[in-house]
Amino acid sequence: MKLRNAAKYFDDDYIVDGYTGAYVFHAQWSNYDGANSFGSFERRRTVSVAPGTVPAPRRVVSIGGDLWIMGELVTDTFKDRPIRLTSSAKKVTDDYMLLTPGQAALRQTTGTALYGHTKYLKDTVNSVTDSDYTPFYDVALAGTEPVRDGMFLRSADKLLHIRSAYKELEGFWNAASDEVATNYEGAPVSPAEVNVVFEGVRNPITEIPAAGVSTTGIVLDMYMLYAYQTQADSLNRQGDVSLVVAKSAVTPLAGQLATVNGENWRVFRFTPYQDAWNLHLRRA
Repeated sequence: MKLRNAAKYFDDDYIVDGYTGAYVFHAQWSNYDGANSFGSFERRRTVSVAPGTVPAPRRVVSIGGDLWIMGELVTDTFKDRPIRLTSSAKKVTDDYMLLTPGQAALRQTTGTALYGHTKYLKDTVNSVTDSDYTPFYDVALAGTEPVRDGMFLRSADKLLHIRSAYKELEGFWNAASDEVATNYEGAPVSPAEVNVVFEGVRNPITEIPAAGVSTTGIVLDMYMLYAYQTQADSLNRQGDVSLVVAKSAVTPLAGQLATVNGENWRVFRFTPYQDAWNLHLRRA
C-alpha cells in the first residue's frame, strides 16, 4: 500500500465550508495550542489533507460547529512524492464587515462580510490630547480576501481602522488595526460615527452662506490618521481630530466650518484617502 493512501485512510474529520455549509473535504485535524515568547496565547490547529484536495474558496471551514480560517496548504513529501498537504488554521473570533473608508463613513453595509481572528497586541496613546489608552489589534483574515491599508472592519461591538495589511508566511492576511470605537453592542452606530453639516459657500456681498451639505463621517484621533504633505501644513495641536467623509458626499474646502454632532469645527486641510477625504479639524 502506498504511504499517501495509508495516510488518507485516517482522514475522518468531515469539513464543510464556513460560509455556505457545503461539504469540501475530509481531513485530519490536530491541536496546536500554545504561548509565544511574548506570553500571549493563540488557539490554532493544523489541517492535513490528501494531495489534490481543493480548499474552501474563501478558506473558512467548519468542524464540529466551530469556524476556522485556513492558511496556505504546504506539500509534505516522502521519497520525492507528495503524500500530504498541511496548513495551519486560526479560530474565528469575530464576524466583520470589510469596508472602504467611503463606505464606512456613509455607514454602508455593502462591503465584504468575512470572518476574522482578532488578537490584542498592545495599547496606544494619544499623547498630544489626553492620557487615554486605545487597544491595537492584529486581525488574521483569509488570504483570499480583498484587504488593503486604510480600510475599516466593523463588527457587532468594534470599529477598527487598518493601519497596515500584510501577508504572513502561513498565508493569512494580518490587518494591524486601531480600535476606533468599542463597546457599543446594541447601539445603532458607534461613538466615532458622527453626523456632519458643512457650511455652504458664503456670498461675498451679502455674506450669507449657501445651503450646507449634510453627511455622516468617522472621527479618529489624529495619531491614527494624518498626512503632512508640505512644510506649510498646520501641525497637530491639542484637541485636533481627523474626520473621514466620503468623496461622493461632499467636496470640502480649507477654512470651511463643519458642525460635528452639534459642535463647530474648522477644516484646516484635507487630503484624498481612497474613496474618501481625510480632514484635519480644529475647534472653531
